[in-house]
Amino acid sequence: MKRKEFISVLWSSSLIGSACNQFSLQPISVTINGPAHHLGHQLRQPSKLVAKETKNIKTLIIGGGVSGLTTAYFLKKNGYEQFLLLELNDRVGGNALAGNNHITGYPYGAHYITIPDANDKPLISFLHEVGVIVGFNEQQLPIINEEFICHAPDERHFMNGIWNDGLIPHQQISEADRQQFQRFFALMHEYKLSMGKDGKHAFTIPVQSASMDEKWLQLDDVSFHDFLTKNGITSGALYWYINYCLKDDFGGHAQQVSAWAGLHYFASRRGNAANAESDAVITWPEGNYWLVNKLKKDLQEHIINNSLAVEVDDQSRDTILVKVKQEHHTFNVKANQVVMATPHFINKRLLKQPPEAFNKLTIESSPWAVINITLNADFASTRGIPLSWDNIIYGAENLGYVHAQHQAIRLPNQDTVITLYYCFCKQTPALERQKIQLWNEDDWKTFVIDELKQAHPNIKHYMSNIEVWIWGHGMVLPAVGLKKKLLKIKHEYSSKRILFAHTDYSGISIFEEAFHQGLSAANQILHAHQG
Repeated sequence: MKRKEFISVLWSSSLIGSACNQFSLQPISVTINGPAHHLGHQLRQPSKLVAKETKNIKTLIIGGGVSGLTTAYFLKKNGYEQFLLLELNDRVGGNALAGNNHITGYPYGAHYITIPDANDKPLISFLHEVGVIVGFNEQQLPIINEEFICHAPDERHFMNGIWNDGLIPHQQISEADRQQFQRFFALMHEYKLSMGKDGKHAFTIPVQSASMDEKWLQLDDVSFHDFLTKNGITSGALYWYINYCLKDDFGGHAQQVSAWAGLHYFASRRGNAANAESDAVITWPEGNYWLVNKLKKDLQEHIINNSLAVEVDDQSRDTILVKVKQEHHTFNVKANQVVMATPHFINKRLLKQPPEAFNKLTIESSPWAVINITLNADFASTRGIPLSWDNIIYGAENLGYVHAQHQAIRLPNQDTVITLYYCFCKQTPALERQKIQLWNEDDWKTFVIDELKQAHPNIKHYMSNIEVWIWGHGMVLPAVGLKKKLLKIKHEYSSKRILFAHTDYSGISIFEEAFHQGLSAANQILHAHQG
């Protein structure tokens, strides 16, 4: 029997079985989307473009993710207008893009930030400017806009047939496991307080502010799994939780991630606010696309969408020549400076003569699927803790789902949208990408139902629409040894003409790191301009 015939039989069987069920199975539509790969994949072919015009500009920014937008935002804010920003897709946002339907907005990627570190003055200032922070108390702690602080109930987990409060299964595990959870968090707290000989915290955000003490850098040489094993961490329940966290931020598990990166995840956050707990989450229905809209607000005249940079030639003494392709048009850009706010694997293809250190460096990134599912009003009734903002299923491969409307004031008996996150990291990123590229609508429908039916056995009876957004290359995987390689590149290669601003070069892919990558590039441009 052929694969498609087999799938058809399965679905026919499920329809027959549901006829005896009290539910009626409504049609489920499925759409599959993602970034503009049809343009991006053209980078694999040698460029033979003949430009029909040339644009002259002082600064060109390639890439409209958070890093590129932040660069543009601070240039504009400081009165620097001589720049253009090229974006591959039809709108800017990078992995903070979002969608919407008749019910709500919802994220295609990153969906929250945490309380900012008190020492991160630039980020605090920005959040104040855009209304996330509405003021400061007498101790100068930020007052967060109550509308954006994640409402209760904020977290729940499904284990042993019931939804339980929080993400840690305190009541559902053995005493031995419980003790290991306590030991683990006590150990992470020790590292959170640790300082280097240079007087800096061992782990902090942004990573450029962290200690360069060799005592901490040597943690990049071993996996987080080996570090945990050495410290007596062996609990299966705890390892599932740790891997859930690492996959969520890094797209990899404890055996893939360096000990430095693993510790960074658990020991770098030290934000404080006047009206929120330090571990509170700041979020919106559309996720971090809310912040993207604030960054791009005054930049429309500088942005050129649907544009693929295919070559960056830095051979001229005076200018950098960038070849650009649009669907029905090609042009050149001559610039004095270029900000490459694009992933490392793209930069290696773009640069006509990349530095040797760049060619030797490989940065891995697992593919992701962010799946928004429209459900009817009956879905919310479940056993145990009610529908929360973050909902995880203990033992599952997926990263649970976020309730997109959690921050909204909703009337009862309304349809809703949940966002299921899945990181494909069981095999190599290349193999995982090949696998999901072959999936059709029925494959994704079966996949989604299978991932959720443990906690929601009748999930398919509530569904009306599934929107799949595929990220072929998700966030940077901070593998063993990557941090030291990034430091080496930074030491060996510097240019005032070509600047790199992407979270690949932080080794940590979160909004805060993208923000500081962009801010750093903007500051260098402004300094050169003023000098």
